[in-house]
Amino acid sequence: MHKGRILKLSDNENELRTDHMDGEFKAKPKVGKRFVIMGEPLTAGASVRMISTSPVVSIAKINNGWELETENSKYRVTTTP
Repeated sequence: MHKGRILKLSDNENELRTDHMDGEFKAKPKVGKRFVIMGEPLTAGASVRMISTSPVVSIAKINNGWELETENSKYRVTTTP
């Protein structure tokens, strides 16, 4: 598992309750696949919060992660130690 943060860069509407989340992800971003990250829940009694993007259409490498363009939004994913 990799530790990181996802930050939504685009301001289109979707179902995210916040524009960022710290968490863990199993797989690095890959074009054609959804990027999935899991973190602490926002709702009492829930066991996990999960963000699953729409399929990734392009990836730009940045110093400590990636900028992703998906079918619906843009995100920055940074890794943390």
